Amino acid sequence: METLSTYSGKNNELNVKDILRIGDLVYFEGPLLSLYQDRYNHLYIFDWVDRDNKCNRWLVYRVTPQVLMQFLKGDLSHYELFEQRGDTYSIDIENSGRLLFDSDLLKLAEVPLIYYPNKDDYFDIEDCLQYEKIKRTLEDVISKIEKTEDK
Repeated sequence: METLSTYSGKNNELNVKDILRIGDLVYFEGPLLSLYQDRYNHLYIFDWVDRDNKCNRWLVYRVTPQVLMQFLKGDLSHYELFEQRGDTYSIDIENSGRLLFDSDLLKLAEVPLIYYPNKDDYFDIEDCLQYEKIKRTLEDVISKIEKTEDK
């Protein structure tokens, strides 16, 4: 696996104890791109990028529901979705499924170019087993944001 350059310090970690898995945006012989939500209605992508014989590596980044909806509609490629991310974190998950970093992801100083998605990869509903659940979640989050903005 690639050697990663990370920031040090507690403020550069993202706590994942309170996030819930919504579903897989891309599933092919296992999850490749998964959607999570925290209690504040923030959305996070877990993007599979690497593996070795011990674990799988995921990049984790926050996305807005509007940008994610554009991805689902085919208006944005995976690469364009990735380019609009916020801070990027990394987590290694053992093949057994147990987290190597119990609750925190490490903030990356930079993402290796080899981890960038292909510019020609677009969302394919055939690879998304939980499409309706994901779409409902996005619509719900967008509705909550709009209600907050109206106040």
